[in-house]
Amino acid sequence: MKIAILGTKGIPCRYGGMEMCAQEVSARLVARGHEVTVFCDRSLYPDRPQEHLGVRLRHMPSIPTKHLHILSATVLALPHVVREKPDAVLLFNVAHAPLILLLNAFGIPVVTNVGGMDWLRAKWGPTSKAYYRWSARSCAKWSQVLVCDSKVLADYYRSTYFADSSYIPYGAVPESSRNAALLANHFHLTPQSYGLIVTRLEPENNVLLACEAWASAPSPLQLAVVGWASYRSRYVTQLHRYANGRIHFLGPIYDPGVLQELRCNSRIYIHGCEVGGTNPALIQAMASGCEVAALDNPFNREVLGEDGLYYQKTSRSLLGVIQEAIRDGQSSVRRRAVARDRALRLYCWEAVADAYELEFRRVQLTRPFGSATRKAT
Repeated sequence: MKIAILGTKGIPCRYGGMEMCAQEVSARLVARGHEVTVFCDRSLYPDRPQEHLGVRLRHMPSIPTKHLHILSATVLALPHVVREKPDAVLLFNVAHAPLILLLNAFGIPVVTNVGGMDWLRAKWGPTSKAYYRWSARSCAKWSQVLVCDSKVLADYYRSTYFADSSYIPYGAVPESSRNAALLANHFHLTPQSYGLIVTRLEPENNVLLACEAWASAPSPLQLAVVGWASYRSRYVTQLHRYANGRIHFLGPIYDPGVLQELRCNSRIYIHGCEVGGTNPALIQAMASGCEVAALDNPFNREVLGEDGLYYQKTSRSLLGVIQEAIRDGQSSVRRRAVARDRALRLYCWEAVADAYELEFRRVQLTRPFGSATRKAT
């Protein structure tokens, strides 16, 4: 099959969960004999490689604003997609809903990964939030296959838009430390001497809350924050006020080996995401054997299970969880093992690729035009 992947910033992965999914799934599909093209945002790839892991790459220009960055690159990819006529398109992010009808008009079926509940993100104003709500409803109506990465999110689409969906989560790979010395060389950190956050620096990921809690903790442990924001914001400025000898903002890190060492040698991993479904960074932290403290919400409980550490959305609650994890080493070892086993049992990239491959084959039987999204019964 010929498959095109649209709606992400591109691969190699340099941003978030959707990009990681595009990379992991596309590489596995190519290994199975499929021809896969991923469309990328040109501004993020000055070297503009022609392929990655056997996946063909096409680099599109974009309008570098918060609202139009990804959307503009995806719109400009459409003429190339129509000309190349793939057997199916994997479209990420509900913001691209109008493009489904255009692709359908040319007989190209669409599998849509809706992402999270973007209309709840603090960075969007009322108009953007209204657009995201309309887009979610439209994706449910127009997509040949609707994909939700969490069961909680699938339930939302079923109850709100009466649209059934395919549940396909993200995956993770088992990790262990192989070169802990690079922590000292790169960041002046030592194993088990720091907490870790890996996320985009946006309000709904609650990094500021974590910094507030960490700053008030009596423990000498340091906090390493890996991530960035794709636009300037007052929130990032507030965060960097906490940069000191105990809290370090390491910026974006793309080297898998460095991230592996940071995860595997951390004392506690803090996950504060509150908008969206299954979070790939959370799953990978579990698969790396991290002690995870997660914000208490249905999405995180679905992934981490009942044996995880959870905190409410206050710095005092998080501080209590941090102190509990540090104080009770025996329970921490048990929780690490349980989380790692859960991640490897439930979140496997090969199984994720299997599920997408099945959906791509299935949409060949439901060629557009017209909605063929399955409705809940």
